[in-house]
Amino acid sequence: MTRIDYAAIAAEEKKKSLNFIGSAKALLLKHMLFREIGMIEVEFDGSGDSGSIQDIILCHFIPKGDPCGWTARPVKPEAVKTFFKDNVGALNCNTVEELIEQTSYKILTETGMDWYNNDGGWGSIIFEIIRANGTDPDKLEVSVSMNIRYTESNNYQFDY
Repeated sequence: MTRIDYAAIAAEEKKKSLNFIGSAKALLLKHMLFREIGMIEVEFDGSGDSGSIQDIILCHFIPKGDPCGWTARPVKPEAVKTFFKDNVGALNCNTVEELIEQTSYKILTETGMDWYNNDGGWGSIIFEIIRANGTDPDKLEVSVSMNIRYTESNNYQFDY
């Protein structure tokens, strides 16, 4: 009887997922700089054994200024449509919108947080252009951060 090494399978899947996220960040940086997008906020929500991406919000930066000094001015609707429909042609994603969604779901999976079962959870993932190592003005990268909120219940018994 052949034994299946589930730990090895899980490790390989995690490696693939982290490679995908790294490659996606590089692709997002290219598209964000081209379309003058300084930050992307992805809102997610889940409960009752399911969850989904609810919204993707874009923020512009000042094109002639510092790409890390973006301002949260609204993106024109036509720019949003153009950005989301930009052809990616990599990582099995056709558009930037697909790339953002797939990357966000992979990040949610990698955290191990249960954001969709029972009461569920909600939060946001931020993709933001920053200087590499915080200082190098010529090398930019996409930083990813996540804020998740969920309901937790603890039961304590006290004997008096």
